[in-house]
Amino acid sequence: MSTQLSAQVSDVGVLVLAAGEGRRLGLGPKAHVRLGEETFLGRVVCTSREAGLDRIWAVGSPTDSLLPAACAGLRIHYVLNPTPALGMSSSIHTGLAAALAETRRALLIFPVDVPLVRANTLVALLAAEHADSCARPLHDGHHGHPILLGAALAARVLALGPDTPLRDALASLRATLIDVPVDDAATLQNVNTPEDLATARSTC
Repeated sequence: MSTQLSAQVSDVGVLVLAAGEGRRLGLGPKAHVRLGEETFLGRVVCTSREAGLDRIWAVGSPTDSLLPAACAGLRIHYVLNPTPALGMSSSIHTGLAAALAETRRALLIFPVDVPLVRANTLVALLAAEHADSCARPLHDGHHGHPILLGAALAARVLALGPDTPLRDALASLRATLIDVPVDDAATLQNVNTPEDLATARSTC
């Protein structure tokens, strides 16, 4: 990481989306599912910190009683989404409302179910971002996760309210979308099923 980039990451936050129930996986909330000695949440936090990002918020649901303690143990912020049944956009909105007040440059939107993304992918996204853009990883012709919203764009997304899915918000706002080519198949590797988990455990 360049000296200039290192100086800027303190103004970048990470928003971990962890309010799903993990029904297809069948093991409860994915934040607590293990990959070796780490949980999904622990892996995402470790990767973020490896990329120099230490301002981290995790958005959870009222039914996940373990997440507040897990966040405290990892020294990250816990944010409660009181209405996770409304979908991922409600978690994004809740997290943006909590994190934007303390984040001046950008927010990385990091679903907890893509836990194998590499730190150098996050660094590549950071290098591409600007204040009113969305930087997204591109691997093998497909867009993946996480994505990075510049702070100005994140504020405009927040203003649209929780009923607008992020994809629709970006289209409505005519956001600048920056594709960042990465050699990281894990950006496309959502762990949703037992088969997905077996594959993830075999590669981590």
